Amino acid sequence: MNVPLQNRFVSTHLGLLLAAIATATAIAVTAVHTVSSLPSPSFAAPVPTAQPLPLTQQVLPASALHGFITTQRPTIVRNARTWAAHVDQSATPARETAFLERLGFIAGAREQLHGLFPLAAQAVSVIERYRTAAGARAELASQRAMAEAGWADERVTPLRDIAIPGAIGWIVRGPRTAAINIMFSVGSEYYLVGSGATPGTRGAPTAGQMIAAAQLENLIANGCVANRAPGADNSSQPDQTMGGQPMLLH
Repeated sequence: MNVPLQNRFVSTHLGLLLAAIATATAIAVTAVHTVSSLPSPSFAAPVPTAQPLPLTQQVLPASALHGFITTQRPTIVRNARTWAAHVDQSATPARETAFLERLGFIAGAREQLHGLFPLAAQAVSVIERYRTAAGARAELASQRAMAEAGWADERVTPLRDIAIPGAIGWIVRGPRTAAINIMFSVGSEYYLVGSGATPGTRGAPTAGQMIAAAQLENLIANGCVANRAPGADNSSQPDQTMGGQPMLLH
């Protein structure tokens, strides 16, 4: 009497089990279909490596030195021999050319600044770009060695408190020259900011003014300020400023 009941119990649970298996199979199939129909995951494109600014956008703006203007576009040179002979005006251009090539010279820019009448003074902003940071540091070390050696008829006094990492600077005084030069490197680029006038010239930049100009150049070199609108040819346009000051980027 109990066997049929037991058979019905087993039969009932077997049916429920088969139904559960069928349901689970349907869910699994649906899940597979759903996953397969999802869009393929998208990955963000790699951020391109930042490219260095054109050299013409990195020279010191004339507004950095009171009473100075620029009258022509910066000189851009992409040949070590031309740079040594016509920009550096080296007394030994062949040796200087070989030295620059050994350091990995790529290009250079020189911007000449002129004092407004009656200020009879000159200033210069120079950038040299090398393949590596080591090349720029080697150029800075070479300039340091020459400054420390000095010149026969000129007195060289080191500048202090420049507040630019690794920078060197000096005041050069001679019978015909009173000059101030500050040099430093940032990454693969070497920078020079300098001024020159005959001794006793009224209104010529002071050491403090040249240090401030070099500090501005250091900010430009590190991408903290911009003296020209990116991508624009501003050779005949005023510097991009706000209230007479370079634009802060960050």
